[in-house]
Amino acid sequence: MTHAAQLRTARILAAVIGAAGLLYAVLSWGALQEQAGAAPPAWTVVAALGAFGVPVLVGALGWVLPLPALRVGLAGSGILSLALIASAAVLVRGLPPESPPWIVTFLAIGPAALAAAVPRGWIGVSVPIAVAELVVVRLAAGGRAALSPAIEDAIFSIAICSIFVALAVVVGRQAEQLDAQAAAAERRSGDRAAAEARLTERDRVDALLHDTVLSALLLAARGTPAVEQEVRRQAGEALGALDAAVDPAQEPGAVATTELAEVLRARLVRVAGRVPVREVEGAASVSGASHPADGAGVGARPAPGETRIPAAIAEALIAAVLEAVRNAGRHAGPRAHQSVEVAAHGDGVRIEIRDDGRGFDPETVDPARLGVRRSILGRVRALPGGRAEIVTAPGAGTRVILDWSAS
Repeated sequence: MTHAAQLRTARILAAVIGAAGLLYAVLSWGALQEQAGAAPPAWTVVAALGAFGVPVLVGALGWVLPLPALRVGLAGSGILSLALIASAAVLVRGLPPESPPWIVTFLAIGPAALAAAVPRGWIGVSVPIAVAELVVVRLAAGGRAALSPAIEDAIFSIAICSIFVALAVVVGRQAEQLDAQAAAAERRSGDRAAAEARLTERDRVDALLHDTVLSALLLAARGTPAVEQEVRRQAGEALGALDAAVDPAQEPGAVATTELAEVLRARLVRVAGRVPVREVEGAASVSGASHPADGAGVGARPAPGETRIPAAIAEALIAAVLEAVRNAGRHAGPRAHQSVEVAAHGDGVRIEIRDDGRGFDPETVDPARLGVRRSILGRVRALPGGRAEIVTAPGAGTRVILDWSAS
């Protein structure tokens, strides 16, 4: 799970605590000099460096430290501050009752650093510990006469420390929730992508089975000697298509639009007899934009700059065209005439399959039928940059428009 929000929050809190340590050092400098004789000089130096220097150092390094190291630094800073206050109860003596030891002026830094390192409600126990240390240090340094000012300081310190700790815990918990939500969203996105990939693959397999295997089986079911050769041919095509689906390396390289037209002619002769395939000079894509044709005449080799189509894209377009022609042969009527137009446009190609047959109402097509929904429209729309539509109406013939652009 990502911890970006927690790291960002911990760095900000560390910077705030470091700035507070620097501010307390400036505000406490006068009191530290005045009270230098009330404690051993070595302790004063160590306490000053630990109380003010460590929070500043952690705040500065927090912008480059990873989250675990930063939390360790914050926790260490908080524990050190509480330990230094506790040691003052033993080492600081002889102060006037009204003068608090300089070290208790940064009382909130310790609990706040601990809360930033461990944003949990139970970390609030550091507040009463720090306040209890404050009272003990005041009494040890100023005697019983310091009891009343110690209680006043304790009440004020409870309020201040509680605010800082509560803010650190709330902000830290919110950061954890943000990270958890981000991780959940990432998982959902991955699951959704995997589901879409599985659905796309299932559609591809369904279309493959419909176009090749089922066609061969339906032809074989007629059981007449006249179709025996055709059955063998379609069965061979089905096996080849299945092999290519398992091993994409078998697919040929990219093809030009002129080569695509030639392949269509060859395959259409085997599927539906002689269906005219012609290349046109230009065409409007499915999106409606008009494009000049880049393709050369029939049989020409690819010219420099001519549109070339990736093998997988070309194979999907060819399969959709073949299924559209098959579909028209089954449903357009015995007197219907078909034609195919291929036109290059910019960085893509547009293919239109026409027939002057019966036509149909697309809204009445059974969703369970694979021929139109998956083998034609679904197959092309699943391609990156692929678009497909069917223009038809009862008695008005049918136009199947397939369009692919690299951009």
